[in-house]
Amino acid sequence: MNRRRFFLLALALFLGTVLPCFGARMYASRIKVFVSIAPMLEAVSDIGGPRFEVGLLIPPGYTPENFSPNSRTFNDLSHAKALLTIGMPYEKTLVSRLRQSMPQVRLFDMTDGMTFRDFPGHDGVPAPDPHVWLSLQNMECFALNAGKALAQLLPEEARDIQMRANVYVGKLRKLRAELVAIMAPLKGKTMLVTHPAFGYFAADFELRQLAVEREGKEPGPQELGEFIKLAQAENCRTLFFPLQHGDRLAYIVAKRISLTMDVKPLDPLPKAYLEGMKQLADALQKGL
Repeated sequence: MNRRRFFLLALALFLGTVLPCFGARMYASRIKVFVSIAPMLEAVSDIGGPRFEVGLLIPPGYTPENFSPNSRTFNDLSHAKALLTIGMPYEKTLVSRLRQSMPQVRLFDMTDGMTFRDFPGHDGVPAPDPHVWLSLQNMECFALNAGKALAQLLPEEARDIQMRANVYVGKLRKLRAELVAIMAPLKGKTMLVTHPAFGYFAADFELRQLAVEREGKEPGPQELGEFIKLAQAENCRTLFFPLQHGDRLAYIVAKRISLTMDVKPLDPLPKAYLEGMKQLADALQKGL
C-alpha cells in the first residue's frame, strides 16, 4: 500500500470516528422546547434556528379538544427548557402542575398582544375563542413573542433570533396580501362548518362562519333544524369539516340540507403553517 492510499484510509477512519461524536455533541447542545399545537412548530423552528429542537406535546391521533396531559407529557417536558403556550384549554392544568412539580421548565405565553374574539362556550357562557392562530395578524404577535422567548433562552444569539422573527413576520405579511386578493370576491359569504374553528379566519376576510356544533356538542333536533334552514337560505353549496374530526357529522348534515351539497375537509392545525393557510384559502375559494 503506497503512502497516499494509507493516508486516505487513515483519514477516512479518523473522520468516521470523530464526526459522529462531534454531531452527537452538537445535538446534545440543542435547547429543547415544546409547543402546544402543530401550527406553532414552523414559526418556532424557523425563528429558533439550528440551536433549538422543537417538539409538539400533542401526540398523533389527538386534537387540542380531546388531549389531556399524561405521564408521557410530563416525561417529555422533564427534558425541556421551556414550554410555549397559546391559550388552549388543556394548558391550564398542565401549566399549574408544571409550576408545582417542574419549576425548571420555563413557561412563555405567546398570546401577548393578540386580539381575541368571543366564542360560544359551554352552558352558553361566552369565552375567548382559542383558535387564535387562524388569524395572520395574531400570528405576527406570536412570531415576535416567540423571538423574545427564545432570545431569553439563548441570549448570546438574541440578535440572530430577532432577525429571524422579523423575517417570519415578513412572510406572514406577504401571505396576508396574497390571501386578501384570493378572498376578496368571497366577502360577505357564509362558510358552513361542522366545528366553529375558523372564526378568526372568517373575521379577517369578512366571511360569516355558521357552525353545526353548539357549545362544543352536536346539535339536538331543533338546533339542527334551525341550522338547515339557515344553510338553505344562504344557498351554500359546501359543508366544511376539520380534517382531524372526521366527516361523519358533515355527511349526515349535508344530506339534510341538499342532495347536491359537497363535503370538504379543512385543516385548522397545519404543521406547515404558511402553506396550510394558503391551502385553506384555496379550499374556500373553490367551495364557496
